[in-house]
Amino acid sequence: MGLKALHLRGLRLQLLLASLAIPDEFEPVPLICRLILAIYEPDLRRPQFSRAGGYRLNPAWLVKRVSYQRTQGHAPPYIIYLDHDHREIALAIGK
Repeated sequence: MGLKALHLRGLRLQLLLASLAIPDEFEPVPLICRLILAIYEPDLRRPQFSRAGGYRLNPAWLVKRVSYQRTQGHAPPYIIYLDHDHREIALAIGK
């Protein structure tokens, strides 16, 4: 297997070499989960499916949203989000 690690915004997942993770490495996980769930919201300013507190995403930082219908079933839905707080670009791809 050629892939040894996957890097997601500082989160390192060892695929072949197991090591203990520190709590700081899990800090981005809630944001990643919220981004993936937000893919299915038609309007982040008026969320239909979010829990109390919403997705805690800034709708103005959403750069691009592509629905499953827009890809005509040829690709999964996705969003591109500029996270100004962490100075990162996030790409979330749905299923």
